[in-house]
Amino acid sequence: MHTNIPDFTEFIHYDKTMESAVLGTLLLEKFSYERVMGILNEECFYLDANKIVFRAIKKMWDSQLQIDILTVCQYIVRNLGVENLNGDNVPFYLTRLTNMVVGSTHLEYHSFLIRQLYAEREMIRIKYGSMGDGDVIVRSKRMQDELLKLSQFKITNDWEDMVDGVMELHKHMDNVKGKYLIGIPTGFSKVDLITGGFCGSQLIVIAARPSVGKSALLNAMVINAAQKGHKVGIISLEMPTLQMTARMGALTSETEFYKIFRNKIYDETERDVVYHGLEKLANLPIKITDKTGVSISDIRAKASQLIHRNEMDILFIDYLQLIDSEAGNRNYNREQEVAKMSRGLKIMAMEYNIPIVILAQLNREAAKEKKPQLHHLRESGAIEQDADMVIFLHRDWKVGITQNEQGQSTEYEADLILAKTRNGDTPEIKIGFIPSQMKFYDLDNNSNYQPTYNSPLPKEKDDLPF
Repeated sequence: MHTNIPDFTEFIHYDKTMESAVLGTLLLEKFSYERVMGILNEECFYLDANKIVFRAIKKMWDSQLQIDILTVCQYIVRNLGVENLNGDNVPFYLTRLTNMVVGSTHLEYHSFLIRQLYAEREMIRIKYGSMGDGDVIVRSKRMQDELLKLSQFKITNDWEDMVDGVMELHKHMDNVKGKYLIGIPTGFSKVDLITGGFCGSQLIVIAARPSVGKSALLNAMVINAAQKGHKVGIISLEMPTLQMTARMGALTSETEFYKIFRNKIYDETERDVVYHGLEKLANLPIKITDKTGVSISDIRAKASQLIHRNEMDILFIDYLQLIDSEAGNRNYNREQEVAKMSRGLKIMAMEYNIPIVILAQLNREAAKEKKPQLHHLRESGAIEQDADMVIFLHRDWKVGITQNEQGQSTEYEADLILAKTRNGDTPEIKIGFIPSQMKFYDLDNNSNYQPTYNSPLPKEKDDLPF
C-alpha cells in the first residue's frame, strides 16, 4: 500500500472538540443515542478512544442497559477490558467529554458534521491507498469496493409524515388517471393491461425451462422498451454481446438470425434491410455488459454507474442462477446463496427506483408437469417471495404438444403465464413466435380474457394507449 498518505489536519479532516461534545451529550442526555444512531457509527470518530466510547454506548443500547457516565465507565473497563483512554484513566476521560457539552439542541447537526469529516478522510485513504504497487485492475477493483462500501453508509432517518405520503399518492393518481400503462411497456398489450407495465422498485422474474426462449423474450422486451424511449441496461451472464446484438438485430430488421450471425445475406435488397435494421438498433438507448463471474456487489456497482449518469430506466439480467457467490457466502448452500441474491436485487430495485427484470431457470420437477408452477422456481422459494411479478414462458411445442385445440401447429405460439401479479390475477396470455428470427410478438389484441377488476380490454387496436 502507498505510504505517502497526507497527514490529517485538525479542524479540516477531524474535530476533536465536536467529537467530545457529541459523546458527552450521549453520556448525559437520556435517549440521545437514539437521535444519532442512524447518522454515526464508531468508524466516524477520528480518535481511537472516542471509537471505544461510542462502541460501548452502542453495545449497551443493544443490550437495553442504562446509559450514563458511570455505567459506561464500568462497561468499558469490565466488558471491553480497557483501562486507559488516550493516556487518561477511563473515568477522567469520560468526565472531560462531558465538560465539552453546551447543550443537545444541535446534536444531530454536529453528528452529521462528524460523519462528513469521516467521509472526507475515507476518500483520501481510498485515493492514496489504491496507488500502491501491483496490478492496476486489482487496485481499481479495491478502490471500487471501498467506494461502494462508503456509499452504502446512509442516514437512516427515513420517517415521513402521513400527510407527505397522501400528497405523493394524490400526485401519483393524477399522473396515472385514465392510463392503462403506468410503467415501462413489455411490448405485449395484454400483459401491460393487467400489470400496468414494469414499474420502479419492482423485481420481475421471468422463468422457463431450458431452451424455451427466455433470452429471446428478454430481447423483445428490451427492444420494445428502448423504442419507446426508455434507457435500458442489460447484464448478460450467459450470452456474449456479439450474439445478443445479432439476435436483437434480427428483431429490428425482421430477418432470420442465422443469416445475420453467419452473414448468409446475398441479395442486395435484403442486405439493405438488414443494415437499416442494425442502424435502428445502434441508435437505441441500450447499454450492455457480458462479463462473467459477476456477484451482486458487481451488479450494484455496474448499475450505479448508469444510474448516476441518468442512463438507465430499467435493468435486465440474464440470468439469476449464473450470478456468482459473494466471497463471504461460501459457507451457504446454493439455495441460501440464491435467496441472498434475489433479496439483494429487490433491495437494489427499491433503492434505485427502477424495475429489475431477471431471468431464472425452473427446476427439474417442472419437466414432469405440462405447465410451470411457482414451486418450480429453481433453488429458492425466496425468489417467489421477493418478486413483485413472476412470469412463466411456456411453449407446448417444447413439451411434445404439437397441435393446439384448433389443430394448428404449436411451433409458432407461446404462453405468458402471469403466475404472480399485484392484483392476484394469474392469466395465460397467448403470444406469437417466429423461430427463425427468435422473435416473440404480440398477437391480435382482441381477446375473451377479462381482468377481474373493472377495466375492460380495448375493443380496437387503436384504442390502446401504448
